[in-house]
Amino acid sequence: GLAVLLETGNYRLLYDTGAAFGELDAGRSVILPALRQQGVRSLNRLLLSHDDLDHTGGAASVLAGMPVGDVLGAWPASLAGYRGTRHEACLAGQQWQVEGWTFAILSPRLLLEHGVSDNNRSCVLRVSKGHAAVLLPGDLEIPGEYALLDEKAGIKADVLILGHHGARQATSAEWLASVSPQIAIASAGYLNQFGHPASAVQERLAAAGIPLLNTADDGAVTLDIRATGEVSWQG
Repeated sequence: GLAVLLETGNYRLLYDTGAAFGELDAGRSVILPALRQQGVRSLNRLLLSHDDLDHTGGAASVLAGMPVGDVLGAWPASLAGYRGTRHEACLAGQQWQVEGWTFAILSPRLLLEHGVSDNNRSCVLRVSKGHAAVLLPGDLEIPGEYALLDEKAGIKADVLILGHHGARQATSAEWLASVSPQIAIASAGYLNQFGHPASAVQERLAAAGIPLLNTADDGAVTLDIRATGEVSWQG
């Protein structure tokens, strides 16, 4: 699954909440303990990229475990008991500023579009300030990437979270050339059955000279991003 905490001083946004399968709940067993260890006691916003269990599985546990200002994006059935929480669907054009950082939703253009897969309706979030930017595409696949490229959306970023965990159906060479990141991160499970990140994606990254961090090998990744565009990381 995927879960990314974005912090800008006093503002905290959690992008996705990992997986839940049976008794295994990343929200309860991984995310909440990690947040509390870092001194995080509340979230300004929870963004759920799309309603796949490996992205929204821990959402109910997160909402139960700490105050959350609002939810943007998907609203899975597991959140039926939280109808009092403010919620808004995710649409391209939504934008907000916090402490000099701009949070911009680049996709989807429409909530429901005939023939477009759930993955390609992922909330694509770009966070930027000065010369720095981070791009989080959820499970966006190559058709979704091409749609953004065709729209000439501003997707350049220093840090790229690989779409769909590094699946071969995502991270086209054209996408990498336009994003042109300093580093790419694959959120993938150790010895996962899908083979993420795919060898084809690793080859595309190597050909472009882009370093890859893989949570299956590096564990949780912590990044420090400055408005100058300077990025440092620790796995």
